[in-house]
Amino acid sequence: MPNVKSAFPEEEVRVRVKSGGMYQHIVFKKVLVGFGRGKSLELFADRNLELREAERISNEIGLPVHTRNCKVFPKGKGAKDFVVS
Repeated sequence: MPNVKSAFPEEEVRVRVKSGGMYQHIVFKKVLVGFGRGKSLELFADRNLELREAERISNEIGLPVHTRNCKVFPKGKGAKDFVVS
């Protein structure tokens, strides 16, 4: 399995999203969240996003997306797939 942390060397990812009928750019930060004995890599934004838009971003980027109102994973994956040692 390729190292998930090295797949995105930047600390922040800027993504174009549609929110409230308007297109905006939102900056997502890479964070490590405790998961069992390891840590899971996620993209975090302290903003509210519609669930469909968060799912779209997660599927396109291939990482979990955590916002103020939801937490989504790419289709067919869970937290264990993103554990970083």
